[in-house]
Amino acid sequence: METKRVEIPGSVLDDLCSRFILHIPSEERDNAIRVCFQIELAHWFYLDFYMQNTPGLPQCGIRDFAKAVFSHCPFLLPQGEDVEKVLDEWKEYKMGVPTYGAIILDETLENVLLVQGYLAKSGWGFPKGKVNKEEAPHDCAAREAAQCFVGLNPGHGHGTAHQTTLRQRPTYHN
Repeated sequence: METKRVEIPGSVLDDLCSRFILHIPSEERDNAIRVCFQIELAHWFYLDFYMQNTPGLPQCGIRDFAKAVFSHCPFLLPQGEDVEKVLDEWKEYKMGVPTYGAIILDETLENVLLVQGYLAKSGWGFPKGKVNKEEAPHDCAAREAAQCFVGLNPGHGHGTAHQTTLRQRPTYHN
């Protein structure tokens, strides 16, 4: 069964590629797995900014988005490489990357902060994310907790300082 190709405007793909992909070093650009991580960042930007501010753009998952980017910039794929194969290898690689996060409680220690994945069918869990290359586990956990926009310093006691500002009231569940 053939799937319908997502039609993201060329101007949007041009912008996303210039922001996230074309500037990466050539040794990383030659590695399709590394390119997929940059495409993932572009996908989040597309969802967070383009989709929110431009009515009528197609909503798409990471696979369809990546296919659109690879189609728009075919030089990103190694000669003769299959997009589906690259995406499968990337998914397998990602499964082996450790994740770190934090359990965040309110002042009363009675409520805990939970986050839900982007898709409605995603479950609830503690804030966490994949560790970056050469990043210490506690720094990854602090970065991911800080991205929840809660006012805390999760790096306290580890020699790191991550200050955040409260942008929205967090949702605590008990």
